[in-house]
Amino acid sequence: MSDDLDDKTRPELVDERDLGTALAESERVTAGILAAVPAGVVHVEATGAIRAANAEALRILGRSYDELTNKYTVDFEPETIFEDGSPCTLADYPVTKALMTGERQPATTIGVRRPDGELSWCIFRAVPVKDDAGVTTGAIVTIADITERKRAEEERTRLLRRLHEAERLDALGRLAGGVAHDFNNLLTVILGGLELHEQRSGGPIAGHLDEIRTAASQASDLTRQLLAFGRRQALEPSVFSLSEVVRRMAPMLRRLVGEAVDLEVRCDEQALDVHADPGQLERVIVNLIINARDAVESWSSKGTVTLTVGTLVLDDEEGGVPAGRYTALTVSDDGPGIDDEALPRIFEPFFTTKEGEGTGLGLATVHGIVTQSRGHLTVSPTPGGGATFRVLIPASEIPSAPPPPEEPAESQSRGHRILVVEDNDAVRKVVVLLLSGLGYDVVAFSAPEDALQLETGELEGFALLLTDVVMPDISGPELAHRVHERAPGLPVLFMSGHLRGQGSILPEGARLLEKPFTTHELSEAVWSLVDPQRLPEMAT
Repeated sequence: MSDDLDDKTRPELVDERDLGTALAESERVTAGILAAVPAGVVHVEATGAIRAANAEALRILGRSYDELTNKYTVDFEPETIFEDGSPCTLADYPVTKALMTGERQPATTIGVRRPDGELSWCIFRAVPVKDDAGVTTGAIVTIADITERKRAEEERTRLLRRLHEAERLDALGRLAGGVAHDFNNLLTVILGGLELHEQRSGGPIAGHLDEIRTAASQASDLTRQLLAFGRRQALEPSVFSLSEVVRRMAPMLRRLVGEAVDLEVRCDEQALDVHADPGQLERVIVNLIINARDAVESWSSKGTVTLTVGTLVLDDEEGGVPAGRYTALTVSDDGPGIDDEALPRIFEPFFTTKEGEGTGLGLATVHGIVTQSRGHLTVSPTPGGGATFRVLIPASEIPSAPPPPEEPAESQSRGHRILVVEDNDAVRKVVVLLLSGLGYDVVAFSAPEDALQLETGELEGFALLLTDVVMPDISGPELAHRVHERAPGLPVLFMSGHLRGQGSILPEGARLLEKPFTTHELSEAVWSLVDPQRLPEMAT
């Protein structure tokens, strides 16, 4: 009887064993699937208790299994945000909505603050789990990590913002440069006419002429600032030590900031040399110091401005600055700093935070000079308050040049013939009068084509070609090239109020006279190029 009983019960026992084996195998397969899925998976009970989570969920959330499964969803509420930065509350969680409504929840992007302080951006989805009676007993939450994609999108947005800013500044620079070109031609006529008139008059009128010349000179400085912002002024680069320039300027800079502001100057003796225009970098330093001084004085009765020069070596690109060796010039202040609204416009021309004061060209000028010098300019908050401007100029790969030879002593200019080509009638007339007053024999043309009609022998008889750079049809550099094909030894002096992109095609080592110029500047430039031997043969 017992044998019969054993025979009847044995199959049932075997079935139970098979069922246990199958269940264990199913659990192993499920665990394997969850481990292989490239997304986080979390099981949450109806109470909000976190029952289980796979390894990817633990990695994304930055927690161990024990830490996560011992928590409730409410524990994450203070650490989650939406894409716009607003808090993501417990009621906003897809899992909460799935448990409350019993319905599948669509994808929602949420930022989760990990215990290490890092922010993981994730796409959360939630699907309710129901029993046979249709009652929601929990939910399955999937988490897709999009942190890297989010960073890439933010970097792309940042680069596009920088591109749009560069395009906008370039458009403003073109406008500023065009205005400066026309204005410089007018100033050349005004200053030249003043000097000619002063030579023939005296008495009380001389004082009025001085005032006019002072105003014209100030207007000239304004156009130079516009050209500097537009990165279109002529540069005369050389190899020099920026630390030495700062040390030489330090006494003047201390007088500039006044007694209420302390100026601290720190120069690294080993800072690398730079290849740039020293005069333009001096303007950069002065403008940054004035800006820092004004910031300090607007904030308190006493403050500090710090000027440092050192070497910076970047092994990789950093903040848009390519890897390389740089000489870094930094100006920091402990003023009020720059608010978020003003920061994007800080380098725009005519933009100023000084109500009723300033032209708004100081930092625009700095930006233009640094960019044209192949450098980089950044601004950031100073720890503890204030702002820090950092200028990075590429270290020179050119050895320091020997000092230039002394200019020959000025001698009689009479007898030297100068060929002048200038398309602006008023400027041409003033230049001819100034050169004639200096004793030169001048032949002038308004169009390059007319000058090219001269015979080769006539061209060879000139001691100098003085030509504008920007002219219709034929530019000054092109004119000089054609003239040199027939008179190769003829010196050339270019003049311009704005290069309009022509600076890159000027012959190497070309001498440029910037408009407006004084009689002394014109005389000095001409004498530096005129060959005393190039005198016309006298008829016998």
